[in-house]
Amino acid sequence: MYSINRQSKIKKTAILLSLMFGFIMILNTATQAQDNRDYRENRRDDRYYGNNYDAARIAQQYGYRDGMNDGADAAREGDRYHPQNSGDWQKGTNGYESRYGSKSAYKQAYRDAYLQGYRAGYNRNDRSNRRNNRRRDW
Repeated sequence: MYSINRQSKIKKTAILLSLMFGFIMILNTATQAQDNRDYRENRRDDRYYGNNYDAARIAQQYGYRDGMNDGADAAREGDRYHPQNSGDWQKGTNGYESRYGSKSAYKQAYRDAYLQGYRAGYNRNDRSNRRNNRRRDW
C-alpha cells in the first residue's frame, strides 16, 4: 500500500511537471512569435516610411550622382568651378519624398554629397580635357 501511494504521488508530480513544462513552452513560443511580428512590422515601417539613415543615404546617392554629372558637364564645357550656382545644388531636394522626414536634413545630406560628386566629376573631366588639349598641340 505504501508503494502504491508513493507511485501515485510520483505520477502526479510527473504529470504536474509535464504540464508546467508544456505551459512554459507555449508561453515561450507565443513570446517569440510576438517578437518576430514586431520585428517584421518595424522593418516594414522602415521600408515604407524610411528612417533617417535611409533618407540620408538616398540623399547622398542622388546628390553625388547629380554633382558628378554637373561637374563633368561644367569641365567638358570649359565652365568655371561653381557648384553652388547649379539649380540642383540650390534646390537640394532631387529624389526627396515626404516619407523621408525632414526636408532640411535631406537637403544638407544631398548638398554635401553633391559637392563631393561635383568636385570628382569636374576634376576628372578637367584633367581629361587638359590632356586632350596637349595632344592636339603636338
